[in-house]
Amino acid sequence: MKKQFIIVAAMAAGLGAQAATNYWGGDIVGSTGWLAADTHIMTNRVTVLPGATLTIEPGTTITSDGGSLAISSGAQINAAGTSNAPITFTSINDDFANWRPVCQEWGSLAIMGEGIISSHVYKGNVMNGTDVDTPAAVGTHARIMEGLVAVGDGREAYGGNNDDYDAGTLSYVSFRYGGQVLEEASELNGLSLGGIGRETQIDHIEIMNNVDDGIEIWGGTVCMKYVSIWNIGDDSLDCDQGWRGKVQHGLIVQGYSANAKQGSGVGDNCIEMDGSEDSDCEPHTTSTLYNFTVIGNHTKGDHGMALRDNVRLQVRNSIFMDVPDDLIDEELDGDGGSGWNFAAGTEVDGGGKYTLRTALKTVPNMEDTYGVAFNANAYSNDLVRITAAGKTAAEIYWAQADGYMNELTDTVLYNVKKGPHVDEIELLNQPGYDVVYADSLPIAAYARGAEQSLFGGTLTCSPVVKLDPRAANDALVADSLPTNDGFFDLVSYRGAFSATENWLEGWTAADQYGFLGEATDAAPGISTGVLLNWASVENGFYQVESADDVGFTSNVVVEATLEGTGVEMYFGDPALSASKFFRVTSF
Repeated sequence: MKKQFIIVAAMAAGLGAQAATNYWGGDIVGSTGWLAADTHIMTNRVTVLPGATLTIEPGTTITSDGGSLAISSGAQINAAGTSNAPITFTSINDDFANWRPVCQEWGSLAIMGEGIISSHVYKGNVMNGTDVDTPAAVGTHARIMEGLVAVGDGREAYGGNNDDYDAGTLSYVSFRYGGQVLEEASELNGLSLGGIGRETQIDHIEIMNNVDDGIEIWGGTVCMKYVSIWNIGDDSLDCDQGWRGKVQHGLIVQGYSANAKQGSGVGDNCIEMDGSEDSDCEPHTTSTLYNFTVIGNHTKGDHGMALRDNVRLQVRNSIFMDVPDDLIDEELDGDGGSGWNFAAGTEVDGGGKYTLRTALKTVPNMEDTYGVAFNANAYSNDLVRITAAGKTAAEIYWAQADGYMNELTDTVLYNVKKGPHVDEIELLNQPGYDVVYADSLPIAAYARGAEQSLFGGTLTCSPVVKLDPRAANDALVADSLPTNDGFFDLVSYRGAFSATENWLEGWTAADQYGFLGEATDAAPGISTGVLLNWASVENGFYQVESADDVGFTSNVVVEATLEGTGVEMYFGDPALSASKFFRVTSF
């Protein structure tokens, strides 16, 4: 077994102790502190073992040439940065000024806990009496964290019976250029949370570029605030195995992190939610999201939300923009323990159709209690486990306090493909809290760069290169306030940002790389800037050209050819020279 090792820089005579250069690659067996003044380089996987706490000082930068960090169940991490002194995990090649379309240059932070997970079925086999799975009590299932090669002593396992599990604190932490592909379907996410409880504090988190998902949650009750997930190679926010938590103030900006296939470098779904393994197991994923701003890849993104396996998800007071596929896609069954479409045609609940679930609302004692999930074909031992553990359904399904179990309410949709499931959910919405179909941009401004041809020309992406995400127009005032439960901030706007504050400023890669700020759009036609906007006609084609002179007689270059969307379009690229002249022509 590899041990951690440290190399300390030599002290110059007469100058006192200098900062240390620490090379990390092994186990942390006792509580350890990483200092901001030191240099930290990760050379391999570092595992904080049970009983130890890793404390990272505000302002610390941890670089990696292939290393990753794992916090075992029973250990803690205390990474409490500040807006002026964030904690950064990044590639050794990061220059902290320029964005690069790369990933897999540092690994991941994976945290394992002891919260309840729903995973009775694994690869088609019911797990009874094995894999820390006993029929006597709820929440005794355990799994090995995806993407971590098991050593054999259980350090990578998560799951248990403690929904209050406290894994520590993550605050003002930026993760950049991450992920690793170990094998097909075994990849590291930007931040992986397995069986993490609601006593864990997670806020002001940024994931910038990752080969796989941005943040993935397996079970537990972990909650988060102020989360930015940008240029992710698969799903931006993903969950599975009965996550029952809350998130508020979330930004998702779809893009790409590598010239690779969709799902391993090019963004897939903005939000992907799986209920449990399998879909008939309990507890189901039952969660609430407030104040999200979601900007899709308008040329080749997937769904705004992919919902599977009997998931229950409330999305409120949010914004969805530029989603080219159905905003909500509900599949019969997800990629759970028995594989795709396991429940199709065999289960009364159809594996989780909205129409069937909402119909159950009219049946007494089934789904007529707000926030309490029910499945007519639930795994037979689940309710036995809940009762044996002295837990009630209301305690298990605590994250939803009111409304319907599946909601899209008080939310602005701008340039999205609605799809049929939005109509199904809208029928349930309380009067006055409906979805708003906007003609005006619901954020202050944004600009896209030149269209990129990816994965042999089969994929395209025009990445967001400038963003002012503050609320505008229909997002300025919401019809409802968040649930007053002590966790949610009672803010009155839609989306992740108010009209006056951008909480990304000062601590994120998005700010360092120049993505933030007011996108001062040039007028249509000729401009001396590189940020253009124009009213487009759907299915019309537009050519962005640059030249050395205002008359377009010298060195004329076609920078991009874009298809119209029927709404205002943007083009911008910080790599282009602002001394050139630009124009947009239609053809």
